[in-house]
Amino acid sequence: MNILCDLCGCVANDANGEYVIAKINELSKKNFVYKYNKITTTKLRYMEYSGEEFIRVDNEEKSKLTDEQYALIENQIAVNIARYKIVIFSDYNKGFLKKKFIQNIIKICKNSGVTVIVDTKTDNLNMYKGCDILKVNKNDLLKNGILDVSQNEMNKIIEIVKELENPLFIMTAGDANITFLDRALRCYSFKPKNVVAKDTTG
Repeated sequence: MNILCDLCGCVANDANGEYVIAKINELSKKNFVYKYNKITTTKLRYMEYSGEEFIRVDNEEKSKLTDEQYALIENQIAVNIARYKIVIFSDYNKGFLKKKFIQNIIKICKNSGVTVIVDTKTDNLNMYKGCDILKVNKNDLLKNGILDVSQNEMNKIIEIVKELENPLFIMTAGDANITFLDRALRCYSFKPKNVVAKDTTG
């Protein structure tokens, strides 16, 4: 797509962390990858002869950064914000992101007219109040107790979107359907194209 981007995240001070940083430096014009005294997350995939994954083993430790580390990242983003049109949060609920940090970044983006896009598995969607586009997975909402099968699903979704200040809302549900709400809370639903996933991420 020929889009320049910066990457922000954390690795540990270990061999895997050094490898990740080296690879990122090959691809990214600028990155803010910080080291802290934990292990770098690794994901070991076991594949069938067909090339499809049948099991994945993750080695990770969930932990938040110190206030000083969060402040350093916020400052780096604020200093460089004029270079950005979009900021994307990819949140797999691993402990790196916390509400105060997210809200500070959203405020920086809003003050500079930068669009904030969120793809999250968190059980606390209020962390992303004020974002512009929110993408979630229905199974995650059910698992985290945000949606309940006994509820009127669309009424609950509209309630969530209103609490988050009406972002564009996208909810995937595997190959079943995709639900989309615009800022006027008009709902659209369609069935996605069915594809075989051989190398999942996350």
